[in-house]
Amino acid sequence: MWKTLKGILITVISLFLIGCGVTTHQLSIKTLDFSWEAELVPEMRRIKTLDQRATYQEINQDKNAILDSMIIDQFSIEVPLVSYMQQSLNQLRLYGYTISQETTKKSGIQTSSSRYSTILKTYSITDPRGLGLYAAQYAIDMQEKVLLISYTSTNKNNRSTFIKSLEKISFIR
Repeated sequence: MWKTLKGILITVISLFLIGCGVTTHQLSIKTLDFSWEAELVPEMRRIKTLDQRATYQEINQDKNAILDSMIIDQFSIEVPLVSYMQQSLNQLRLYGYTISQETTKKSGIQTSSSRYSTILKTYSITDPRGLGLYAAQYAIDMQEKVLLISYTSTNKNNRSTFIKSLEKISFIR
């Protein structure tokens, strides 16, 4: 009897541990400024948009699913990066969104020729209807422009995997 229970317990624990493993999908991104072998939980593809931003969305057959999304954008700002990031969240609040669990981490990236300051801002955002998402925004101040990579998901672990993958960004110039 003990041998049977031990076998069942080992099987259940093994299945649990297998289920806890996170499968990631690689997404290769290359621009004039950087390359990135992103490791993300959902498989993503680039979708067409009318603007210059690179927009990626989770590949999913469920038409009712809220899909993970990632946007990569470059632009100029006239205020310090920290102020810009905070103003963006304040603007969302004005539109009725609730921002919670907000964290900000300042850091930097060393390239062969420069050191760029970075800000990683994570938060939960809830729209006026009650739909909540986990968001991360990674901004790199490249002096003449800002590179902003934004990620949203209904799954906090997906956001964490995205954040871990940011260390794989490498600058071309």
